[in-house]
Amino acid sequence: MEFHPLNFGLLCSILLALGCLLEGGSALGIRTHSGMPARKNQVRCAFLEKLKRSRITNSYVSSLSKASYDTYNYTQVLDHFAFTPESYQTFPQRYFIDKSNWGGAQNNSPIFVWLGEEQDITNDVESNFMIDQVANFKALVVYIEHRYYGTSMPFGGEEEAYANASTMGYFTIAQALADYAIVIVHLKKTLNAENCPVVVVGGSYGGMLATWFRLKYPHITIGALASSAPILYLDAIVPTNGYDSVVTEDLRDASEICYRRINESWDMMDKIASTPQGLLNLSKLFISLELNEISAPAGTTMFPPYFFDIKSYSRNCYLKYGVVPRRHWLTTEFGGHDIKRVLKDFGSNIIFSNGLRDPWSAGGVLANISESIVAITTDEGTHCLDIVQSASDDPAWPKEQRRKEITIVQKWINDYRNQF
Repeated sequence: MEFHPLNFGLLCSILLALGCLLEGGSALGIRTHSGMPARKNQVRCAFLEKLKRSRITNSYVSSLSKASYDTYNYTQVLDHFAFTPESYQTFPQRYFIDKSNWGGAQNNSPIFVWLGEEQDITNDVESNFMIDQVANFKALVVYIEHRYYGTSMPFGGEEEAYANASTMGYFTIAQALADYAIVIVHLKKTLNAENCPVVVVGGSYGGMLATWFRLKYPHITIGALASSAPILYLDAIVPTNGYDSVVTEDLRDASEICYRRINESWDMMDKIASTPQGLLNLSKLFISLELNEISAPAGTTMFPPYFFDIKSYSRNCYLKYGVVPRRHWLTTEFGGHDIKRVLKDFGSNIIFSNGLRDPWSAGGVLANISESIVAITTDEGTHCLDIVQSASDDPAWPKEQRRKEITIVQKWINDYRNQF
């Protein structure tokens, strides 16, 4: 992907550091901008608190109730697409099942499947919107862990799985989607639930997986809910500075003074970096922020231009992992620059939900593509909050977003049942 992945956590750190630079720059021997009036710390802190409240925090998630589920391991094949001897190696793929509200196979009750993304699946199991909805739908809920995460490690463990290019060569999206397909088919057969409709759900990268799963395996799932899924943020389908543009809009809307300070900070940091101890002093403030070739921001964002050097990036990948990126493969495999046309012509029953305060929404589907491939957006929305378990103090927008999603999913299920 060609983007500058500046997240909110780093952004808050930058803002705190900028406060030190702009309100206490004398500590580094640099005067603050003469045209910038002094501001009190509480202004900056209030703004950071507003940012904090606008996204999902660990404390918020940990306060939510946990679902009732059983843990299983499926003996998964290492390579679904080759017939070499090593392809038949196996690893335990972890999944969880919540049967507490399921109406049963005899009633063709639905199965909701959460497609694990780039983390331990237990982080998803403990807090998601399906916990609130299973009783209404009388649904079986399944959470499948992504290969190479959590305990779903090939080759015996994390150290062995990530050892080299040979062991990591099976760490692909296509393999992960095939994993999910096989586990779902296995479960339906084991539970005599062949006629139970399956709806897949995912957020962020998991939402991208849910979208692609619906396209690749439409006979296995009747629909997909893809929350905050930046499927267009590939191969320059959308402007590569889209993420930074949304961050800029969010911050400017929340605090014009902070927007101006960040805009004016790059020249100051350039001056500091040019002094004998400048980079050292800046590193103490920013910790991990790289300060190579800082220049004044251009275009529509408050950040300096980000120069993506594919040759350098590929070289570093090779030195670290022994492979080079296949830059255009994802767009080749999943629809390319005509992904919207592909979705319209060949897809159906996909919900793309996005909050427009989420920087990743710059790569999301924000308008309806067809009658059954729909976009649900909200101006105040943040990253994946619609698929997090509801809380008593939720604002109105995630409640409305979830209501729309549930209504559409119910229609999918009704349409499916009407076939019998």
